Amino acid sequence: MSLTSPPAAAVPPFLLRTPENASRLAGPAAVARLYRWCRPPLFALFVILLFASVRAGEPSDGPVLQFGDRKQLLVDDDVIAGKHFLERRLRRPVKANGGGPVIVDDTPWEDFGVPIVGSVLREDGRFRIWYRAAGSGQDSATYCYAESRDGLRWVKPRLGLVEFDGTRANNIYQIGRPQAYCPFVDPNEKDPRHKYKSAVGAAKGYGTTTALAYSPDGLRWSYYDQGRPITGRAADTINQVLWDPYSEVYRLYTRTDYGTGGGSGEIRGTRDMVNPWTELRSHPGDWTTVREWCLGREGGRKDYEWTRQIYSLNGWIYEGVQFGLLWSLERPGDSEEMDFFLATTRGDRPWNLEWVCRNQPFLPRGAAGSFDAKWIQPAPNIVTWNDKHWIYYVGRPISHSGRGSAGAPTGIGLATVPLDRFVSLTASQRWGWAATRAFRVEGRELVVNLAAPSGELAVEVLDTEDVPIPGFSRDEALVLRQVDELRAPVRWKNRQDLRGLLDRIVKLRFWLRQGSLYAFRIRGD
Repeated sequence: MSLTSPPAAAVPPFLLRTPENASRLAGPAAVARLYRWCRPPLFALFVILLFASVRAGEPSDGPVLQFGDRKQLLVDDDVIAGKHFLERRLRRPVKANGGGPVIVDDTPWEDFGVPIVGSVLREDGRFRIWYRAAGSGQDSATYCYAESRDGLRWVKPRLGLVEFDGTRANNIYQIGRPQAYCPFVDPNEKDPRHKYKSAVGAAKGYGTTTALAYSPDGLRWSYYDQGRPITGRAADTINQVLWDPYSEVYRLYTRTDYGTGGGSGEIRGTRDMVNPWTELRSHPGDWTTVREWCLGREGGRKDYEWTRQIYSLNGWIYEGVQFGLLWSLERPGDSEEMDFFLATTRGDRPWNLEWVCRNQPFLPRGAAGSFDAKWIQPAPNIVTWNDKHWIYYVGRPISHSGRGSAGAPTGIGLATVPLDRFVSLTASQRWGWAATRAFRVEGRELVVNLAAPSGELAVEVLDTEDVPIPGFSRDEALVLRQVDELRAPVRWKNRQDLRGLLDRIVKLRFWLRQGSLYAFRIRGD
């Protein structure tokens, strides 16, 4: 076949919609290849056919989204096709209890030298917290448990499990291995003896590695596979396992090392792994690494490791977003304060480190003299209750290198964020807009999480060609003015909801002035 004289029905092989051509069907290179393949008279015809096929198929901003009635958090651009005059902003939590701790070491067996707060769960009308209360060695540290009805006033129950100073009347559930302080309730588990699972340090003799353990109540723990490791070196901080219902895999977060295994040459990184089985206890060692990285090295900045290192990164999965609760070591080898940053991702993509790069901690350390002046370590998960997110953390007035004053007591603190208000798209005095990617309407009522006590918001519904749909244009929108609500309903002059658009592929365009938009949701009947 002559490349300059193809049959009329032939199609250039580089135009076929194959996986190999997915990245080649756009841009100047594709046009050049097409021009070389056929004679000039056919070039225009092929261009017309190509663009007609694109317009008749998927929208230009990618495949059609189907998110049902799940909330869409605007922490990233996952559902956003474009925006103008809007800035993404991080909202910081408000510290509870006047900025002081809600749990302190007020028993003889607790000594908050270097405590670690583990999981915090809300079950059966109560908060449950696991924490390292004394010591730091894997064979000698003391792990305790407490409960609270309101999240502020905590009770340390007498568990009767571990003897201390001649009595079991204490809240100790474990001394030494397995140090299961990051439990989660496995939603796939059918055997009540394995209801709770946790990543733990491996059995003695396996070095600083990670294994898995299980429990019927979160307090009495046993190793899987006799405590054999499921990772290489994973360091001695907060290793965590959990179930990701959106990707339908178990995720394991551990620390890893790029330098020496401890000492002045230690360079700390993080490793994320997945396990595809829905019965974890039968396949406790089947893990695949999906991310392994060190701050700065992804961008080629090898000196950055002496500015900031990852001490631990844990995952909290909420509304389809993986939130990375990143515990950082600042200025390693020097002042060594500990900070708490927020990262985000979805699925197995690389972490979005925008707030780390902007040097904006999610929960700033306290002022000089406060209990959290030098050190903040976040719990590996966040509790959502009563339209708030409850964030527990360890605060210390002394840094990792020992700097600071011990005038205030080390303890476990609490901060809260209003529901879904982690990151916003924010507009100033001038109007800005954000348009979503195309999605299929599967509900009837559009609600927004909006903080605009002095501003306004209007929403228009567009077709796949970005043309406003009659009845849902900006001019027909009922403007939300001076609204600060978690679930504000959106209306139009002659349309109370999206009922008439069910199963239709549309886009939304949010027009915002002097306010912050955090999330939206299309609720079903």
